[in-house]
Amino acid sequence: MARRTVTYKYAGIDTHFGDPAAACGASIGRCFYGTSAAAPHAAALAALVKSAKLSLTASQVKAALINGAIDVQPAGWDRDSGVGIIMADTAVAGVIPPPFTDDPLVAGSTVAKAVHITELRTRIDAVRMSKGLGGYSWVDPTLTARASILRAVHISDLRTALSQAYVAAGMSAPVFTTDPGLALPSHER
Repeated sequence: MARRTVTYKYAGIDTHFGDPAAACGASIGRCFYGTSAAAPHAAALAALVKSAKLSLTASQVKAALINGAIDVQPAGWDRDSGVGIIMADTAVAGVIPPPFTDDPLVAGSTVAKAVHITELRTRIDAVRMSKGLGGYSWVDPTLTARASILRAVHISDLRTALSQAYVAAGMSAPVFTTDPGLALPSHER
């Protein structure tokens, strides 16, 4: 019985469909590899990344795929393997922020830490950037774990930066309850 294969050649690259499984190391079925096999998979992974964060632009999706790829041949882009093997988990993780430290915070028992403020600042700045506002000008921009004393101004900054992002998004700014223990000292107003 004659082998039934189809070979397409484009830009010097062969794409085969129909080689016996053993030709590509599989135990059953037929081989399907090359650009024709890679392109629909790459498109599917791009859609997966986009679905993880709908606000991404095409350039941002492309960057997530490239940054998450495993380089398999000579370092960097090359003709045979492009940027390498694109990895769905790494690409999606690159566009979804990591979970918060000590999540969830429990009122009355979780001790506030500099990392909590820093993580909130990072998330708020990302939202502000997506709404065209730019990063917020934090009163005390550098907080250091186990060295910085958290102050009322840090919470006030978060509230202001977040309120501005809400307004930029066409939404009403949130109303924050006032905690008498969170009043700003006169020298911080």
